[in-house]
Amino acid sequence: MSRFRHFFMISTASGMLGTAVPTHAADAYRWRDADGVVHFSDKPPANRSAALLKLRTPPPANPSPAEVSAEAARLRESSAPPPRSTPNATQEKLAQEKLAQEKRQRCLRSKQALSILEMDRPVYRDEDDLYRLKPPPRRGDAYLGKREYLDEVARKQEIIAQQELVSENCTGPLTPAERQGAQEHVLQVDQCEKAAADVKKMSQPESGSSPEVLSARRAFLQENCN
Repeated sequence: MSRFRHFFMISTASGMLGTAVPTHAADAYRWRDADGVVHFSDKPPANRSAALLKLRTPPPANPSPAEVSAEAARLRESSAPPPRSTPNATQEKLAQEKLAQEKRQRCLRSKQALSILEMDRPVYRDEDDLYRLKPPPRRGDAYLGKREYLDEVARKQEIIAQQELVSENCTGPLTPAERQGAQEHVLQVDQCEKAAADVKKMSQPESGSSPEVLSARRAFLQENCN
Protein backbone atom coordinates (compact mmCIF):
# COMPACT_ATOMS: atom_id res chain seq x y z
CA MET A 1 0.00 0.00 0.00
CA SER A 2 1.36 3.45 -0.94
CA ARG A 3 2.67 5.72 1.76
CA PHE A 4 0.76 8.62 0.22
CA ARG A 5 -2.82 9.23 1.31
CA HIS A 6 -3.87 11.98 -1.05
CA PHE A 7 -3.63 12.17 -4.83
CA PHE A 8 -4.82 14.55 -7.48
CA MET A 9 -5.34 14.02 -11.18
CA ILE A 10 -3.58 16.03 -13.86
CA SER A 11 -6.09 17.22 -16.44
CA THR A 12 -5.58 18.46 -20.00
CA ALA A 13 -7.81 20.12 -22.55
CA SER A 14 -8.80 16.68 -23.87
CA GLY A 15 -9.42 15.00 -20.47
CA MET A 16 -7.34 13.22 -17.83
CA LEU A 17 -3.63 12.59 -18.24
CA GLY A 18 -2.39 9.30 -16.83
CA THR A 19 -2.32 8.25 -13.18
CA ALA A 20 -2.54 10.11 -9.91
CA VAL A 21 0.27 12.20 -8.43
CA PRO A 22 1.01 11.99 -4.69
CA THR A 23 0.32 15.25 -2.95
CA HIS A 24 2.75 14.78 -0.03
CA ALA A 25 5.72 13.55 -2.08
CA ALA A 26 9.03 15.34 -2.05
CA ASP A 27 9.47 14.20 -5.64
CA ALA A 28 7.63 12.22 -8.30
CA TYR A 29 8.33 10.27 -11.49
CA ARG A 30 7.04 11.09 -14.97
CA TRP A 31 6.84 8.34 -17.63
CA ARG A 32 4.92 7.33 -20.73
CA ASP A 33 3.12 4.06 -21.33
CA ALA A 34 3.02 2.09 -24.60
CA ASP A 35 0.24 4.35 -25.93
CA GLY A 36 2.24 7.51 -25.26
CA VAL A 37 0.10 8.62 -22.30
CA VAL A 38 2.00 10.56 -19.60
CA HIS A 39 1.84 9.14 -16.05
CA PHE A 40 3.03 10.52 -12.71
CA SER A 41 3.77 8.25 -9.74
CA ASP A 42 5.73 8.19 -6.50
CA LYS A 43 7.81 5.21 -7.70
CA PRO A 44 9.42 4.57 -11.11
CA PRO A 45 7.83 1.85 -13.24
CA ALA A 46 9.64 -1.46 -13.41
CA ASN A 47 9.86 -1.76 -17.17
CA ARG A 48 10.05 1.84 -18.41
CA SER A 49 12.36 4.79 -18.07
CA ALA A 50 11.09 7.63 -15.94
CA ALA A 51 12.11 11.22 -15.28
CA LEU A 52 12.54 12.29 -11.66
CA LEU A 53 10.63 15.49 -10.85
CA LYS A 54 11.60 17.62 -7.87
CA LEU A 55 8.42 19.26 -6.65
CA ARG A 56 8.78 22.82 -5.46
CA THR A 57 6.70 22.44 -2.29
CA PRO A 58 4.52 19.56 -1.08
CA PRO A 59 0.86 20.41 -1.64
CA PRO A 60 -1.41 20.48 1.41
CA ALA A 61 -3.50 17.47 2.35
CA ASN A 62 -6.59 19.14 0.95
CA PRO A 63 -5.32 21.40 -1.88
CA SER A 64 -7.54 24.15 -3.15
CA PRO A 65 -8.70 24.08 -6.79
CA ALA A 66 -6.34 26.94 -7.59
CA GLU A 67 -3.34 25.07 -6.11
CA VAL A 68 -4.24 21.91 -7.98
CA SER A 69 -4.56 23.86 -11.23
CA ALA A 70 -1.21 25.63 -10.75
CA GLU A 71 0.67 22.40 -9.98
CA ALA A 72 -0.99 20.62 -12.90
CA ALA A 73 0.02 23.43 -15.27
CA ARG A 74 3.64 23.28 -14.06
CA LEU A 75 3.88 19.52 -14.54
CA ARG A 76 2.12 19.70 -17.89
CA GLU A 77 4.58 22.33 -19.10
CA SER A 78 7.60 20.31 -17.92
CA SER A 79 6.35 17.20 -19.75
CA ALA A 80 5.41 18.95 -23.00
CA PRO A 81 7.51 17.92 -26.04
CA PRO A 82 9.75 20.58 -27.60
CA PRO A 83 8.10 22.71 -30.28
CA ARG A 84 8.51 21.43 -33.81
CA SER A 85 9.57 23.55 -36.72
CA THR A 86 6.58 24.52 -38.81
CA PRO A 87 6.72 24.07 -42.59
CA ASN A 88 6.77 27.84 -43.02
CA ALA A 89 9.74 28.20 -40.67
CA THR A 90 11.63 25.44 -42.49
CA GLN A 91 10.95 26.99 -45.89
CA GLU A 92 12.04 30.39 -44.63
CA LYS A 93 15.29 28.94 -43.28
CA LEU A 94 16.01 27.21 -46.61
CA ALA A 95 15.27 30.44 -48.49
CA GLN A 96 17.66 32.38 -46.24
CA GLU A 97 20.40 29.79 -46.76
CA LYS A 98 19.91 29.98 -50.54
CA LEU A 99 20.18 33.78 -50.48
CA ALA A 100 23.33 33.57 -48.37
CA GLN A 101 24.88 31.07 -50.80
CA GLU A 102 24.05 33.27 -53.79
CA LYS A 103 25.60 36.26 -52.01
CA ARG A 104 28.81 34.30 -51.36
CA GLN A 105 28.97 33.34 -55.04
CA ARG A 106 28.53 36.96 -56.12
CA CYS A 107 31.30 37.91 -53.71
CA LEU A 108 33.66 35.33 -55.18
CA ARG A 109 32.93 36.36 -58.78
CA SER A 110 33.47 40.03 -57.96
CA LYS A 111 36.79 39.38 -56.22
CA GLN A 112 38.00 37.22 -59.10
CA ALA A 113 37.00 39.86 -61.66
CA LEU A 114 38.67 42.60 -59.64
CA SER A 115 41.86 40.55 -59.36
CA ILE A 116 42.01 40.08 -63.15
CA LEU A 117 41.26 43.74 -63.86
CA GLU A 118 44.13 44.81 -61.60
CA MET A 119 46.72 42.69 -63.46
CA ASP A 120 49.19 44.36 -65.79
CA ARG A 121 47.89 42.51 -68.85
CA PRO A 122 45.32 43.34 -71.56
CA VAL A 123 41.87 42.17 -70.46
CA TYR A 124 38.82 41.25 -72.50
CA ARG A 125 35.28 40.13 -71.70
CA ASP A 126 34.26 36.82 -73.30
CA GLU A 127 30.84 35.79 -74.58
CA ASP A 128 29.92 34.48 -71.10
CA ASP A 129 30.58 37.97 -69.64
CA LEU A 130 33.70 36.72 -67.86
CA TYR A 131 37.07 38.47 -67.85
CA ARG A 132 40.08 36.87 -69.53
CA LEU A 133 43.70 37.85 -70.04
CA LYS A 134 45.20 38.30 -73.48
CA PRO A 135 47.98 35.69 -73.84
CA PRO A 136 51.56 36.71 -74.54
CA PRO A 137 52.63 37.12 -78.19
CA ARG A 138 53.28 33.94 -80.21
CA ARG A 139 51.87 31.72 -77.48
CA GLY A 140 48.46 31.22 -79.04
CA ASP A 141 45.01 31.49 -77.51
CA ALA A 142 42.73 28.54 -76.83
CA TYR A 143 39.61 30.69 -76.55
CA LEU A 144 37.94 31.08 -79.96
CA GLY A 145 34.72 32.81 -78.95
CA LYS A 146 33.64 36.45 -79.06
CA ARG A 147 35.74 38.88 -77.04
CA GLU A 148 35.44 42.54 -76.03
CA TYR A 149 38.68 44.26 -75.00
CA LEU A 150 38.57 46.99 -72.38
CA ASP A 151 40.43 50.26 -72.91
CA GLU A 152 41.90 52.13 -69.93
CA VAL A 153 38.77 54.20 -69.29
CA ALA A 154 36.43 51.19 -69.39
CA ARG A 155 38.85 49.21 -67.28
CA LYS A 156 38.97 51.84 -64.51
CA GLN A 157 35.20 52.12 -64.54
CA GLU A 158 34.83 48.37 -64.24
CA ILE A 159 37.33 48.25 -61.36
CA ILE A 160 35.18 50.76 -59.46
CA ALA A 161 32.03 48.74 -60.23
CA GLN A 162 33.60 45.49 -59.01
CA GLN A 163 34.85 47.19 -55.85
CA GLU A 164 31.28 48.28 -55.11
CA LEU A 165 30.04 44.72 -55.67
CA VAL A 166 32.69 43.42 -53.28
CA SER A 167 31.54 45.90 -50.62
CA GLU A 168 27.93 44.89 -51.18
CA ASN A 169 28.32 41.09 -51.17
CA CYS A 170 31.46 40.33 -49.14
CA THR A 171 32.23 40.56 -45.46
CA GLY A 172 35.53 42.29 -46.19
CA PRO A 173 37.60 43.82 -49.00
CA LEU A 174 39.80 41.90 -51.40
CA THR A 175 42.89 40.85 -49.47
CA PRO A 176 46.40 40.49 -50.97
CA ALA A 177 46.24 36.73 -50.46
CA GLU A 178 42.89 36.50 -52.25
CA ARG A 179 44.20 38.67 -55.09
CA GLN A 180 47.29 36.49 -55.53
CA GLY A 181 45.24 33.29 -55.41
CA ALA A 182 42.74 34.54 -57.99
CA GLN A 183 45.48 35.74 -60.34
CA GLU A 184 47.34 32.43 -60.10
CA HIS A 185 44.08 30.60 -60.75
CA VAL A 186 43.24 32.54 -63.91
CA LEU A 187 46.77 31.99 -65.26
CA GLN A 188 46.48 28.27 -64.57
CA VAL A 189 43.09 28.08 -66.27
CA ASP A 190 44.56 29.84 -69.30
CA GLN A 191 47.49 27.40 -69.46
CA CYS A 192 45.20 24.41 -69.06
CA GLU A 193 42.92 25.57 -71.87
CA LYS A 194 45.94 26.00 -74.12
CA ALA A 195 47.31 22.56 -73.20
CA ALA A 196 43.94 20.92 -73.86
CA ALA A 197 43.75 22.59 -77.26
CA ASP A 198 47.32 21.48 -78.06
CA VAL A 199 46.58 17.87 -77.14
CA LYS A 200 43.46 17.86 -79.29
CA LYS A 201 45.37 19.28 -82.23
CA MET A 202 48.43 17.03 -81.81
CA SER A 203 46.23 13.94 -81.58
CA GLN A 204 45.18 14.36 -85.21
CA PRO A 205 47.11 12.08 -87.58
CA GLU A 206 47.90 14.96 -89.92
CA SER A 207 49.41 17.13 -87.17
CA GLY A 208 52.88 15.62 -87.52
CA SER A 209 53.57 16.13 -83.81
CA SER A 210 56.11 13.88 -82.16
CA PRO A 211 54.89 11.37 -79.58
CA GLU A 212 57.24 12.89 -77.00
CA VAL A 213 55.71 16.38 -77.32
CA LEU A 214 52.19 14.99 -77.22
CA SER A 215 53.04 12.92 -74.15
CA ALA A 216 54.50 15.96 -72.40
CA ARG A 217 51.35 18.04 -73.01
CA ARG A 218 49.16 15.22 -71.75
CA ALA A 219 51.31 14.92 -68.64
CA PHE A 220 50.92 18.66 -68.00
CA LEU A 221 47.14 18.33 -68.23
CA GLN A 222 47.09 15.38 -65.86
CA GLU A 223 49.33 16.98 -63.26
CA ASN A 224 47.97 20.53 -63.29
CA CYS A 225 44.46 20.61 -64.72
CA ASN A 226 42.43 17.83 -63.09
